Amino acid sequence: MESVEETKNPADIEIQKNNSRVLKFFVISTILVIAMSFLRFFIIKNYDIFIEAVCDPTTSTCFVRDCETGECPPNNFEIYHEYIIKGFDFARCNPTDTCAKFCSNPKNCEEIKCDGEAGDECIGPEIQTE
Repeated sequence: MESVEETKNPADIEIQKNNSRVLKFFVISTILVIAMSFLRFFIIKNYDIFIEAVCDPTTSTCFVRDCETGECPPNNFEIYHEYIIKGFDFARCNPTDTCAKFCSNPKNCEEIKCDGEAGDECIGPEIQTE
């Protein structure tokens, strides 16, 4: 029997090499993006967490909501502060006081101020009631 030698077109070989390079690039890029995301969110914990903490309206301006309408979160805070805390600091919060003591230091958390002019419902010593 005669063997039939298959000849490949040099242009086809070049296309296959380019396709292989493109595939390798996308696989490596995908692995790199997954690794960087894992590092950011699970190791470094570089993200913000929004929290609500108890608030005393006699000493500071607080957010207010009516929990009787059924639109309260599970914490059932009707009078509260809002804070943004970094993910890497969240483990240092005391869950029993909802991070209120930890966030009392302005270096630890960024407080979101209640602004009645922006449409927030506020209560506290600085709020003028008509």
